[in-house]
Amino acid sequence: MSPRIGRRPAILAGLGLLSACASAPSRYYQLRAMPGAAPSGAGPASLQLRRVGIPGSLDRAAIVRGGDGARLLVAEDDLWAEPFGDLVTRVLAEDLRLRLPGTAVIAEGSAVDLAGALILEVELGHFEATGGGSVLLQGQAGLRRRNEAATLAVQPLRSEVPLPSPDVPAVVSAMSTALAQAADALAAMVGRFPGRA
Repeated sequence: MSPRIGRRPAILAGLGLLSACASAPSRYYQLRAMPGAAPSGAGPASLQLRRVGIPGSLDRAAIVRGGDGARLLVAEDDLWAEPFGDLVTRVLAEDLRLRLPGTAVIAEGSAVDLAGALILEVELGHFEATGGGSVLLQGQAGLRRRNEAATLAVQPLRSEVPLPSPDVPAVVSAMSTALAQAADALAAMVGRFPGRA
């Protein structure tokens, strides 16, 4: 038998394996806004949410989970449907709209410019599934008037939502719940400041 003919099945088998690996389907996910209670205060007429600060290790296309210790687990086939920082900002703005019905809430990058809006800045240090079977959201937020450096209020944020199962849809659902809980705290803070006439 010719050596060239003998190598052909091995080459075809290798190509088949490469094709199988390349055709693994990606799954896309997004966070969902969730309703919540309106705070007792009237709140400002308008509010601009700056792009939420996300650690670089989490601000990527693939869904990231915390592993044991300092290790992170990246799900290469489980992807966010849009850039993660943009997704968190957009959904948090929608969560705030649901809680502040008298306030026009816009996210940074919107085509709408609200000149008199209060500015809400949020920085998250953690927003991922942990190795302990929960989703942890942790960070802080500050509220200020546009063109003023002084901070009106600071709000620590911490929410831990247990995971009913370790699969990705459960993780994404728990992340939506954790973000909605953060929105509850933020809406209560914003509701204390009616803004200026």
